[in-house]
Amino acid sequence: MKLSISNQQLLISLIISALLLFIWDKYLPSNSDIHGMQKSAIKQRSPVIFWILGIFGLCAAMGEGAAGDWGGVLARDAFGASPFVSTIPYIAYSATMVIGRLSCDKLANRFGAENVIRAGGFISGFGLLVGLIFGGIYGVVFGWFCIGLGLSIVMPLIFSAAGRLAHEKYQDRVAPSVAVARVSGTAYFGFMIGPPVIGFLAEIFTLRWAMLLVVLLSSVMLFGGRYAKTN
Repeated sequence: MKLSISNQQLLISLIISALLLFIWDKYLPSNSDIHGMQKSAIKQRSPVIFWILGIFGLCAAMGEGAAGDWGGVLARDAFGASPFVSTIPYIAYSATMVIGRLSCDKLANRFGAENVIRAGGFISGFGLLVGLIFGGIYGVVFGWFCIGLGLSIVMPLIFSAAGRLAHEKYQDRVAPSVAVARVSGTAYFGFMIGPPVIGFLAEIFTLRWAMLLVVLLSSVMLFGGRYAKTN
């Protein structure tokens, strides 16, 4: 039976909804929906640590946004990849992004969030640098593979650190939910500015070398891990 567009969309929506319900029940503990009463927070300046975490998150988001938007363009325009082959860097990036997002908590519990964030920054920065130097479609795929694997673990751990710090050290100054909102609001701005900044630099240095900005942004994580310690 040939499905119409509307029926296809309905079928996809039902499948996704079923998967979300399964994941919610299996991976989200029931006590995560239980919150104690919180007193109204006194209006004070937000502790500097949350702005610092937000800036590190912004750097990671800029790298993610640039990788998501420019991988196919780089493969096609700089290295002559076909339309199909030019999608492979983004596929590699997306696949490793999912793997990293799902495994970052386990890695942080085992090795510590500080070490995991630093390792992620190194993998992303060094891997992309190697890919850009060697060039070609294989270099681009390798670089985007490393970006996804490295940067995917940064933002979740930074958000987690914000909530934990607010609960443990700044309970009287800012609620954990507010702290996470401030950090994530700052960080997600990077998705908006990352791609156009790369485009601007590409007009000056070519797209291949404009992506060195992502190498620098990834290197920042080597210093940002200390603010997300789990002990």
